Amino acid sequence: MGTASSQNTDLASNEYLERFTRKDPISSNDPFWNRFLSFSFTPPSNVLEQKALDERIEGLCRQLMVNNLQSGNFGSLLHVFLTRASELLASAQTDNNMFSWQTYNALFILRCLTKYFVENLKEEDLVRQFEARPKHTDGSHHEDEHVNRMEVFMDSLIEIIVDVPVRDFTYPLHLESVNTLLVLLSVQMFSQKPAAKSCIYRSLMQGRYSIHSPLLVKTLLQHFIDQQQAPPGLLGHSSGGSLVIGLA
Repeated sequence: MGTASSQNTDLASNEYLERFTRKDPISSNDPFWNRFLSFSFTPPSNVLEQKALDERIEGLCRQLMVNNLQSGNFGSLLHVFLTRASELLASAQTDNNMFSWQTYNALFILRCLTKYFVENLKEEDLVRQFEARPKHTDGSHHEDEHVNRMEVFMDSLIEIIVDVPVRDFTYPLHLESVNTLLVLLSVQMFSQKPAAKSCIYRSLMQGRYSIHSPLLVKTLLQHFIDQQQAPPGLLGHSSGGSLVIGLA
């Protein structure tokens, strides 16, 4: 959203968001992403704040939903997040506050967009948004042409929850990873078909990465037991709160 503190009121006119939601493709290697992800933003801490944010970004989400099938910019942002998350998981950058912050910002935007997609699209169309790639003018193929982005995304979220240490500057990333998994699983609330026929549920429960499920459950239970306090100011106040309570 830009190299400044962003407020809900100015999101609709943000130049970075406007470019991101256009039909023009932005490569995952474009310097744009470093500027786009260098923003400070207090996430919603209650239902009213979340509804206010949803209303202010609805137009941008709708525009991206229409244009993304041509631009593939959602997928480019996803690729940026996956790259940064993998480097974070390699531990070399775990102590880098700035690096964790930009990774969190990327995931926050992905979660907001995914929430809109889940609420307004059929599941198969939601998957199309994840898999959309811009056409190369020279007829060549994308290097991740045959990669299931949805599966890789969910696996990355699980790896963050399980493998990244919970510290003051990684706490927001942990919180956002759990929130994003919940958003993806909420697809069942907007569909009449059983969860057993949902590609998202099948990927999580029966896919290639389902072997991580016992460790995920163990980690989430440990978080519930520990009730680790949120860092001061994370939710817009200084009193803090637990990782679990903050999700409610």
